Amino acid sequence: MSWLVYILRCSDFTLYCGTTTNLERRLEAHNAGTGARYTRSRLPVSLVWHGQATSKSAALKEESRIKRLHKYEKELLVTCKTGGELECSNPMGGVAMTKAELVSKLAEETKVTKKVAAAMLGSLVKTLQTGLKDGGKIRIDGLGTFAVADRKARNGVNPQTKAKIKIPATKAPVFRAAKALKEAVKPVPKKAGKKSK
Repeated sequence: MSWLVYILRCSDFTLYCGTTTNLERRLEAHNAGTGARYTRSRLPVSLVWHGQATSKSAALKEESRIKRLHKYEKELLVTCKTGGELECSNPMGGVAMTKAELVSKLAEETKVTKKVAAAMLGSLVKTLQTGLKDGGKIRIDGLGTFAVADRKARNGVNPQTKAKIKIPATKAPVFRAAKALKEAVKPVPKKAGKKSK
């Protein structure tokens, strides 16, 4: 049985994280108002990220880790996509780096203290937030482009009263990976072994 961790975007543009063994059936349950108490009053919901876990305990551990992330960290996780379509998912087999681990790595690579590294990271995040809030695009060579997408207003249905509701237009951060980043995460092709005569 394969376990998955998933993140949904709710109608109020908040994020919900959960686990399942059947992603399609679970998404249908959420949109039917029977998936979770949190999403019940925030329909419709849409899938924005998912990753496969090696076991139920691994899935629950990853779900817990994601729920502890700050809002901007969750947004960075789900914005690894282009043109509104999901472009990547986390297979749970690599390194899931926490903020503390990232700070430690920055400190090691730049030969500064963790306090300075944490301040550098905080300044970067604040700069990104401010730039995007003003409606601009931020391009970082080798990484990609951060931008803001306009989500059009649409009609929805209140799951409790079944009454039609209007979901207001809003804005959401998006990220488009640079070519160098895409190349960096590509798997290394295995060399064909020599055939024995």
